[in-house]
Amino acid sequence: MSVYSPSGSGNVHVDRIMGSGGKRVAGRTGGGKKSGGARKGMGFKAAAASAAKSAGVSPKQGAAIVAAASQKASKSARASNPNLAKVARKGTTKTAGGKFIKKPSGKGGSK
Repeated sequence: MSVYSPSGSGNVHVDRIMGSGGKRVAGRTGGGKKSGGARKGMGFKAAAASAAKSAGVSPKQGAAIVAAASQKASKSARASNPNLAKVARKGTTKTAGGKFIKKPSGKGGSK
């Protein structure tokens, strides 16, 4: 079985280079627009919308699904994706400095 090659050399790598008018074609390694780095992942809102659509629930519940999954992530997953640490845990609030603190309990007050 033979494959058509425009240059006719039979060498697929050379044919790929020569098929572009003689210019060297850089291979796709990452997916970043110009930097060639890693492709940017899906953001929280898009992931929440996708989870809500696939589960057939409201967008708010989709956000809860994504948040719960990020809280259950392993240490190795957090090491490879530091954005998982940005998701607030249940019962916490994010301060202006980016730190998470426990919410004050609204229970108990004066009569």
